[in-house]
Amino acid sequence: MQFSCEQHLATAKRLRENAYWLEQQQRIEAVKRSNTFLILAVKAARRRGSIDISSFDFDALNPDWKVIDAQVDALEPINAPPDAQDGPNPNVELDQGAGVLQLIKTSMESPTPQGIADFLDFTTKFRRLSVWNARMAYIQRPGARVLATEPEWARNWACGRP
Repeated sequence: MQFSCEQHLATAKRLRENAYWLEQQQRIEAVKRSNTFLILAVKAARRRGSIDISSFDFDALNPDWKVIDAQVDALEPINAPPDAQDGPNPNVELDQGAGVLQLIKTSMESPTPQGIADFLDFTTKFRRLSVWNARMAYIQRPGARVLATEPEWARNWACGRP
């Protein structure tokens, strides 16, 4: 699955925002990872135009993103089917026969940059979940505050707790 320029750029920005709270060496590594996603954004934009990052401050923790944002806004639109969604649908209704297939389809759709940011915020609350399980939970209940594994549910229900 290929990611869009906007998705790579959103990840680059998020990495730098989160780097603010890290120690110096970890901060440097986070900025380097952010730069990698910025390069990926440039490569992903080639099919839709181009982005010039020659004046970008690669070492800054809080660089000026405005120039890059303006260039991304000027790119040709992503060729998507007219009925494509702009991100995960929090109101996905699943019938009995197609429930799992619908979850898989929804998980594979390309989210918007804001959708990625929301998903990253969601997953930080549930660190013990795999990425796949976190994605499945997010699709079904994006506002969830508590999640339990199947054994935890069984144990609580066996004790008579609703």
